[in-house]
Amino acid sequence: MNKTKLYVIKDDETSCGFHPNFFFGCNSLKYRVSFNENCLFYFSDNFVNRLFGITYGLHSMQESVNFGWNVDVYRKNIEIFAVCYKLGKCYTQKLTTISANVDYLFEVKTFEAFYQLRIVNINKEIIGWANIQKPKTVNCGYKLFPRLGGKRMAFDDMCIKMTKQ
Repeated sequence: MNKTKLYVIKDDETSCGFHPNFFFGCNSLKYRVSFNENCLFYFSDNFVNRLFGITYGLHSMQESVNFGWNVDVYRKNIEIFAVCYKLGKCYTQKLTTISANVDYLFEVKTFEAFYQLRIVNINKEIIGWANIQKPKTVNCGYKLFPRLGGKRMAFDDMCIKMTKQ
């Protein structure tokens, strides 16, 4: 059974709260995701917000892979990024641009030598993907969930609906 959760980054907050989700042996995460129109708030800095992902070990800024998001300068669409921390260094790659209030399928997989990130639209077409070289990691850590980048604060309740697949 697919479980749907609404993650809300409340007005004047930076995250949707603490969601402990530790694992041993997590190799993939797959969610059907839609952003509400309040997520279309444009921040003029260069930070990328976190959608979801996987941290290996104890610190997300050391070894992790996740989907990131930001708003285009016209505040009409959401830009999606692959974000990977390897040995403490951040790598970011833009994958695609999507619309608010539309469902997309997001999947991150971990293989021995690389991470694979894919985004699929409602027509089952791959609209964004990346294979990113992966360092050797431990087989435990925790899952990451929505958070604004840097010291950003939400100006209204930002809602992201995620259904585990």
